[in-house]
Amino acid sequence: MALLDVAVCLYHGGHEPVPKVKKEGIFDAIFASTDKEVALSHGDVLSIYIVNKNKIGENFSEKGNEAVSLIRQYYSDASADDVDNILYPIIAEDSPAWNFDNSDILRLTRQLDMGEACWSLQAARGRIGNQLGYDAVITQDEHGISYMIPFGSKARYRK
Repeated sequence: MALLDVAVCLYHGGHEPVPKVKKEGIFDAIFASTDKEVALSHGDVLSIYIVNKNKIGENFSEKGNEAVSLIRQYYSDASADDVDNILYPIIAEDSPAWNFDNSDILRLTRQLDMGEACWSLQAARGRIGNQLGYDAVITQDEHGISYMIPFGSKARYRK
């Protein structure tokens, strides 16, 4: 069995190699792509990560109550209705935050602008995905599909 039958090669572009994901910035993660050209649009130095396919989170519903519990912990002030009808679809199912009432999103994230609110929710998706055991989390962004490799991931760096 070939490596790419069980793993995915993800590329992160920047201005220097990133051999280890650090706990810093908004996301505590790096963003990567399966497309080298997309990665290179962020800088001419590629960092390559190998991730087992079964360790890539797309829809957290397979984790059931564990995902709901983590979302409730992360947003402890949110009502059960807000978790079930707003936060769970955005974080666990990667539904775009723009599909929900902006005032609800701003209230739940405690942000003043939707761009910041969306980043906050995307960061929560990566952190919660990592707590659920994923080494990379699929997310939608300006490139279409990207992969967040969160701090704590066991994704393997390759030179």
